[in-house]
Amino acid sequence: MYPLKLKYFPKTARWGGSRLKNEWNKPCDFEKLAETWELTLRPDAVNTVLNGEFAGRRLDEVVKCEKFPLLIKFIDAADKLSVQVHPDDRFAAEVENDVGKTEMWYIADADEGAEIIYGIRDGVTELSCNADIEKQVRSVKVKKGDSFFIPSGMLHAIGKGCLIAEIQQNSDLTYRVYDYERRDSSGKLRELHTEKALKVVRGFEDSEVDAIRYSEADKIGVGECLASCKYFNVNRVTLENSREELETKGVFHSVLCVDGEGEIIVGDASYKLQKGDSYYISADIEKYELLGNTTVLISRA
Repeated sequence: MYPLKLKYFPKTARWGGSRLKNEWNKPCDFEKLAETWELTLRPDAVNTVLNGEFAGRRLDEVVKCEKFPLLIKFIDAADKLSVQVHPDDRFAAEVENDVGKTEMWYIADADEGAEIIYGIRDGVTELSCNADIEKQVRSVKVKKGDSFFIPSGMLHAIGKGCLIAEIQQNSDLTYRVYDYERRDSSGKLRELHTEKALKVVRGFEDSEVDAIRYSEADKIGVGECLASCKYFNVNRVTLENSREELETKGVFHSVLCVDGEGEIIVGDASYKLQKGDSYYISADIEKYELLGNTTVLISRA
């Protein structure tokens, strides 16, 4: 095996922007490129390989597993997304025959003054599922380089002007609580899922979020650990004309470049790495090196 450079799977939405297309070199036919799924092995969305012997092959033809654990994407919000919540594993299994969704966000870029919704304000005991919800949620200003951990059950929303990298459980379960009275392409109000949402949403103390976020030992051990929980381990590695050696320790690594450019070195082979690139490092590759002037997110399950 060698580092597999992955072709993103594009998604459009009414709130999507043009930053991924114009600034991150991700062309597509959509007018609004809302998301690029950078590591996805789902029945309805699978990456293809761009380089080497397996170029043109679907990732699920190269990587064999019954249920791939992670979904990794970029999200470009030219408008604010719906206020939403994700169920935990127990609720998802009982109600949806699926797994829950815990995730984390890395702010890859943000307009000045951009915000996210991150939980419920202290003292709120009954949640409104209308415009009043904006008075009940916690708004947080964000900047490039920030990261946020979002356990299942936490109310959240990406704000206008945010471009984020999202690392999550491989689930697409989302319960919309409020969507600013927006309509779909046929003119109908977008569906809300308030009954289910109110069954799973709850408040979180910051200390509780941190306890979940860092509930496991850092399994990557290089750079800055952004999250290490039972679902994923994510580290940020920043190189300033330097190099770093990593060991896979029998588990795949996802390498997502969020700034600058550099190289991935395996043995005598070099693989170019630039902002927006996504590579899959097989567990069969015991060691690899990163070098250059770049910032990458290393994720593993």
